[in-house]
Amino acid sequence: SHQLDEQIESANHEIDLIQLALRPRLGFSEADRIETPSIIPHDHDDTLIKSKPDIASHPEVTGLLSQVAQREAQASQSSRWWTPSVDVYANYSLYTLRERFYPATQDRYDYALGVRLKMHLFDGFDSHQDAQSEHKAAASAEQMAAYRRRTLDTDIRLAQEEMTHIHELVHGAEKFIEQSGKLLKLSLGEYDRGVRTSSDILAMNDRLLTLKKLYLERRRDYQKTKVKLLSLLGK
Repeated sequence: SHQLDEQIESANHEIDLIQLALRPRLGFSEADRIETPSIIPHDHDDTLIKSKPDIASHPEVTGLLSQVAQREAQASQSSRWWTPSVDVYANYSLYTLRERFYPATQDRYDYALGVRLKMHLFDGFDSHQDAQSEHKAAASAEQMAAYRRRTLDTDIRLAQEEMTHIHELVHGAEKFIEQSGKLLKLSLGEYDRGVRTSSDILAMNDRLLTLKKLYLERRRDYQKTKVKLLSLLGK
């Protein structure tokens, strides 16, 4: 009992330290207390374990592919440095009597409409170099997108396998706790009849507490792996 009290006190002390470290990071004041659920939910049929995500539509992959398209567009623009540009211009002016001496106002109006053509004769191969640089950047982004597709697929599968394994451990711990609880209940009856000693009861109770602690640790690990998988899925 004394050992159990020490473990409870140590656990509460650890909670206080975690709260102290989290408050400034979360923007809480020293008087605020971070409340956490007493029971972490555990789905016996978690769809994330069996889900098959579309890696091609993952935000990281689509972001890299958009860079490919952007780089190729810039390369195409740079390679067309010689393409002439055509501008249409118009002008409308009214001269004063000092500038153009016509008594009638309509005779002092001036109109202009035309087309202006511009063409670069030579740019010192700067645009060619820029285009080559953009092509290389596009190829690099495309390779990175392909690499990220492979690594994401592997990382997601590994996280799912880990979740499946911990999921089975959680269910196994539930069965052990149930069996240990039934055995303790039967032993208490035997203790009342003088068959069991107090040492036997304490040993069984300690084992049940150890199993419950292990069960909670495995549920914690399950949730940590679930958060990791959700992060990999971009959710």
